[in-house]
Amino acid sequence: MPASALLHSTVEEAMADKAEALERLPHLLETDVSLSAWTAVQPFITHALAPSRMQQVSLDKCYILENDKHFSLNNVCMAAHTAIELIAIGHSFQEHCGPDVLADNVPSIMAWTIFMIQHINDMLFSDASKLWESSSHANRRILMDLKCRALIYRDARCKEYLCNILDLWTHAGAMLGGKGIWFSIVSNLVSSWVPDPTDGSINAHGPADSLLAAAFEIVTSRVGAMAQQQIKILHIKDCGLHGTPESAVPIYLMYLLCRSREFRMALEARGGIRLLCKLLRRLALDFAPSRVDRSGIPGRIHVGMSLLSILKKMICGPAPVREALHCGSLLTVMLLWSHIETSIALRGAQDADRWLSITRRGASKYFSEGIESWLWFPSIHRVLQRSITEVEELMKDGLDIHEEPLAYFMTMRKWYHEHHATTESISRRCSRPECISQSRASLSPDTVKYCSGCLLVAYCSAECQREHWIQKHRQECFSLANASAAKSPRSPLSYIDRCALLHGLRSKIRQNIHSVPHETFIVVKISVNCFEFSHQSYAESASRIEAHGRAQYGDYFDEKAVLEKAIRMRLWGDGDVFVCVIMVPYTIVDVISVRNVVEGWVDPELRKWIVG
Repeated sequence: MPASALLHSTVEEAMADKAEALERLPHLLETDVSLSAWTAVQPFITHALAPSRMQQVSLDKCYILENDKHFSLNNVCMAAHTAIELIAIGHSFQEHCGPDVLADNVPSIMAWTIFMIQHINDMLFSDASKLWESSSHANRRILMDLKCRALIYRDARCKEYLCNILDLWTHAGAMLGGKGIWFSIVSNLVSSWVPDPTDGSINAHGPADSLLAAAFEIVTSRVGAMAQQQIKILHIKDCGLHGTPESAVPIYLMYLLCRSREFRMALEARGGIRLLCKLLRRLALDFAPSRVDRSGIPGRIHVGMSLLSILKKMICGPAPVREALHCGSLLTVMLLWSHIETSIALRGAQDADRWLSITRRGASKYFSEGIESWLWFPSIHRVLQRSITEVEELMKDGLDIHEEPLAYFMTMRKWYHEHHATTESISRRCSRPECISQSRASLSPDTVKYCSGCLLVAYCSAECQREHWIQKHRQECFSLANASAAKSPRSPLSYIDRCALLHGLRSKIRQNIHSVPHETFIVVKISVNCFEFSHQSYAESASRIEAHGRAQYGDYFDEKAVLEKAIRMRLWGDGDVFVCVIMVPYTIVDVISVRNVVEGWVDPELRKWIVG
């Protein structure tokens, strides 16, 4: 029988869900891949993936046709599995079958994925497992294709599809034998790049990739469950430490998810920083030259730099910096950096210069963009001094630290001593708004009286403390103390950290003031978010600033609305642009003039705060 005739007859038998035909069909298509052969199998693909095939599946694993003919659910799943295999073959040979093989079948793949996840308890038998495998690979392919991603986003079931994928990963992943592929699916879903199928190069999704934004909206709404899942993965022994692609996928996935601020905060609240430091320490010790061979170096470097990138993203405030330092991150990073350089030198890894550059770029950011960004907060000084002392004592005992990490350490230590020396010059203000000392010289550190309940507010005298307790603080002290004790990312900054931040920002702003205008000005943005524990008088505070150019005391105001108005007026050429620094609780609202801050005439360190 000619090949084309055999293919057509097999398609007819497969349409009737005959098992032998279903097994034979992919082999026939692979034997003679052509446009005519692809056209011949199209009716079967449409039939096997039709929505009606899902709708008629009953819980007793039986599929009922209108003519009362019965087929086993196994055969239905086998047919769907075969159809998806045919799509994969057509995609692999798209020069013969056409460029739209995947795109034409995106709705069907989405529909079957949703169906299987929603009926996971009924889909764990033999033929369904084959369908799980083929479907997961198909999902991975469509999420790596820019055209398919656009089609997914425009599909009416896009949100349902995304929710089901993320829910499966967080809740039902343990029920699947091929859990690793679902890691890859979620990675491809939230990744900002895709490989080009023609030459293997990397293409960024770019701002036009709406699916990426939609996926992160779902991640944000599920941060608790997703962060908990990542914590479970981090607890797995040797997670990512072998450097193999399979073991490293969870680490890469965490790196991608950490672009969501809410996810980072949820991870931190569940002890993520402590576990990351533990993994990094284990990796640093396993990277000792006696433990790693030449082939394992590249994979382990990728894992190590990914872990460092995650840690750098998470230490975004004095509290997480203190926790990371308390967990020994400073010594760990220096050991990891030195051991990588030693292993590369001894083992002669291929592309040694490239791997050294990757290591240098990743590890140096821990110092330059991690610890050093928070040196002006006095609350980290004590634990940082302990970490510095630990490194110095180990070096005296013979610890070998390479020249480059040692240079970064020495620079950081120098800046730390400079910031520590300026601690005494930080302006300290009374937390009682009505106190006349608010607008006068700062208090001496020896005269500051802290609230013994929360330690978050301070006063110039016992009288001010007593008056403020009666007026306001009595209602807030307990909640502020609990929030601070919880060590949550939402915890308020300490009193001295708030004072130091205001002091530092004012000095940075004033470096860029050339002349102070006296005309009407516009508030651009709140530069500092000190965690919103004070919600009163939004509109009142905004109106005071706009009407009088200054709010002596006050709470938060609607920064988005004021920012939008400022930008509009700036574009129209009206008024001068100002930065407003607001510190809460109980610190002066400070308005300082800066021209053209929207255009970027600001110190880079300050601009990070302005743009968020």
